[in-house]
Amino acid sequence: MIRNNQITARPLFWCVLLMIGMSLLVVSCQASSEDEADEDAATAVADTNPPAATWTPIPAIIRDPELNPTDPPPATNTTMPTVTPLPITDTPTPVPTDTPTPIPPTNTPAPIPPTSTPVPATNTPEPTAPPPPPQVGANGLVASVFEVEGDHNGYKKKDSIWFNFYVANSTGGEVNYNSLGVMPRKDGVDRFEWYQQSYGGPDSKIRAGGFEWRDNIKLPEPGEYTLRLVMCFDGVSACAQGGTFHSLSNEVQIKVN
Repeated sequence: MIRNNQITARPLFWCVLLMIGMSLLVVSCQASSEDEADEDAATAVADTNPPAATWTPIPAIIRDPELNPTDPPPATNTTMPTVTPLPITDTPTPVPTDTPTPIPPTNTPAPIPPTSTPVPATNTPEPTAPPPPPQVGANGLVASVFEVEGDHNGYKKKDSIWFNFYVANSTGGEVNYNSLGVMPRKDGVDRFEWYQQSYGGPDSKIRAGGFEWRDNIKLPEPGEYTLRLVMCFDGVSACAQGGTFHSLSNEVQIKVN
């Protein structure tokens, strides 16, 4: 079969080669004729036109006589390289990073100790002492006896609190006065509004032998009190409005419930 194809192809090859040769001959003749015509025209017409383009012959393609010129070139099987997948590698282990260690401050201010220790106060005020008892006696008169009857802690409001006194006179003569009685004191304050006058007037006198008497007082408020015998010499009006009262006895404590 191959041999028959070769025999058939050879006459065809020579025919093609003959046609190519004839084509080249025709082209050469035409070129010679054109050159002669151009030379004749050049003598008659001024050389004003640009030179004519030259024609370059295309080389003939020589095919292999073994192949049929009408058959397409045989297909070649080109083997494409295959892509080999890369093997799966291990998952990269994250590299641990160093955790920064906090650096303690180097310049920590040291506590400043107190430079001076406060000195305790040396002059501690002493508790206030109760006021001293009133001075006993005035103008040569003094109560040598002053007594409060009954239970001093068992009185009630507006009870009659009875008392006894004796005023001694050391002058040897008469002493004028305007008011004589008992003064109650509560919370360290004389309560003149509850003063109980036993004797007094514009012409009242304590004789040289003294004066003795019994009387009572009523207190309207509960609380702790002191009672003492007093005398005023400022006149009836002044003594009635709260004049100066002089103590003739010591204080006696009582309680009104």
